[in-house]
Amino acid sequence: MKHEEFGKKVGAAISELKQVKPQEIILVHHDDADGLCSGAVVKAGFEYVTERNDIKLYRRPKIFAKYMDKG
Repeated sequence: MKHEEFGKKVGAAISELKQVKPQEIILVHHDDADGLCSGAVVKAGFEYVTERNDIKLYRRPKIFAKYMDKG
């Protein structure tokens, strides 16, 4: 996907989120370093776009962690 196309899709998603005005936003993220960081970034984006500060965060362990090679 090209940068311009990505920007248009993000803009459309933001417009739809503003239009829908969800009653509740629940963000599920992984409990590893990149999951915690991306969860924080997405939460900040939702707070900015929706002007809400009551977004719920739920940490989830990696779904397939038990199948990963422990090396």
